[in-house]
Amino acid sequence: MAMGMLALLTGMWAGLLRRGWNVPIPRPTLVLAHGPFMISGFLGTLIGFERAVALGRQWAFAAPLCSALGAVALFTGAPAPAGRC
Repeated sequence: MAMGMLALLTGMWAGLLRRGWNVPIPRPTLVLAHGPFMISGFLGTLIGFERAVALGRQWAFAAPLCSALGAVALFTGAPAPAGRC
């Protein structure tokens, strides 16, 4: 859940950058990553985690973990194939 929250906050930060706010920017490509952070990073992690809990199986947690790790890879500037888990 912490990784999902990190993706949410980063996506909101990127959204502020897209709106033209003057906030510090760690990487110039962060502005373009607003959509992937919000959809894949936050919603993919949150909804996947919710479904994994409802399913009650250990293997079901692999999908939200991969979604969260993809958001972390996007934030750290890893090459594009690294974020496709």
